[in-house]
Amino acid sequence: MNQQEAHPPVPTSDTSLPRKVAIFGGGLAGLAAAQSLSAKGMQVDLYEARPRLGGRASSFIDQTTGEQIDNCQHVAMGCCTNFFHFCKQAGIGSHFRRLETLHFVDQQGRRSELKNGPWPAPFHLTGSFLRMRHFRWRERGQIALAMRQLMSTPTSDLCFEDWLNQQQQSDRVLRDFWHVILVSALSESLDRIPYSAARQVFVQGFLSHRDAWKVSLPTVPLHELYGETLQTHLQEQGVTLHLQSRIKELTTQGNSIKNVVMANEEQVSADAYVLATPWTAIPKLFPTVEPPPRFIQQAEQLESAPISSVHLWFNRSLSDETHAVLLGRVSQWIFNRSAIQNIENPERHYYQIVISQSRELSSWSQDEIVQHVLKEIASVWPESMMQAQLVHSRVVREHHAVFSIPPDAESDRPDQVTEYENLLLAGDWTETGWPATMEGAVRSGYLAAEKLLQVWGIPARILQPDLPRSGFINHLGLIRG
Repeated sequence: MNQQEAHPPVPTSDTSLPRKVAIFGGGLAGLAAAQSLSAKGMQVDLYEARPRLGGRASSFIDQTTGEQIDNCQHVAMGCCTNFFHFCKQAGIGSHFRRLETLHFVDQQGRRSELKNGPWPAPFHLTGSFLRMRHFRWRERGQIALAMRQLMSTPTSDLCFEDWLNQQQQSDRVLRDFWHVILVSALSESLDRIPYSAARQVFVQGFLSHRDAWKVSLPTVPLHELYGETLQTHLQEQGVTLHLQSRIKELTTQGNSIKNVVMANEEQVSADAYVLATPWTAIPKLFPTVEPPPRFIQQAEQLESAPISSVHLWFNRSLSDETHAVLLGRVSQWIFNRSAIQNIENPERHYYQIVISQSRELSSWSQDEIVQHVLKEIASVWPESMMQAQLVHSRVVREHHAVFSIPPDAESDRPDQVTEYENLLLAGDWTETGWPATMEGAVRSGYLAAEKLLQVWGIPARILQPDLPRSGFINHLGLIRG
């Protein structure tokens, strides 16, 4: 087998019988593949090592409060067309709340709002931008010029921090504008973000469409979002679920997969296999294959970025606001979980603080993190914090929350098609054209399903189109590429 060139599964002429597909991994990528393949009549078995679906999108019970808490606050922007398509198909689309306004608070406590004005994209946010109280007019000019350059420059070999320095952005603009948006979207520091990923966030997420930037939040814990309703939908569509079923290794035969051996030594056979596991697990599933195929080498070069969440319960409400975006602080987002999820408990009011790309916290104790976050919250809601009492706190650290790709390796993500003719990959870490997001995960599952069906003679367009650029942009040619 030529291990340097991936090729699609071998097509066969008989398409009258449903093909059996075994999918390993019950996160969003595996779920999207299972949903789309079963909808096309395939016989799908979905194997998940945990006792629940959702993968990294998980919840657990806090023993002190008895409440379900999420490992991290998951959000989706309006530009995530495939993620919302999946949720609608699976019957869970109603479990989201869309924010029409984002609230920003700087270090001096000055508040600004991001919301649409009356103008078409890309000028729909101009009014909010001009009213941002934490930037001087000179700094707003810096941002506007760099944004215009982003729109007209499709590619650059520089990391985004170097590109911004080339655009003469001040330190405060770097910290309070570019960093605060990109660390939330990509969970990485500016020096580790490729230009292409950063440009996509701003062009596709803020400039191309009036609704692209609008953030949606789950109104239920993640275990419920990806729980009974989703499981019932998949089962009614013919998907056989195998929970608490851990994959051990894949047995190869020439340039194909012979079968899959599970942790209990059960052997699983299918016409095709989809690996939707974390990238860190991929090399371990081929212990005897030498030299390793190209897709394994690509998975091994991926790194990870941590995300930390601080969960706080107070004896009274701090604010009726659902959230706040914090500038110039360690804390980045405050989410009022009691308000978002309509939790009614007069004795406990629940807030979650998210810190993406939290490498600097690795040496901090949990108490140090909590005390630092409390001081930062006091600068946002000072009067409420003077009267509130902390009832309980908990810090959750996800050390491998998302994959991270150094800028010089951005183009080296593995395709969904592998060197083995009946094996495909799915995961946000595969080549989707998107960064490490829920949208990227669903796209990878749709792409894997689409490519598999194509070679089986079942042409299907599963991947959903992006939000259309405004006619104003197209007419004037404001965005290149």
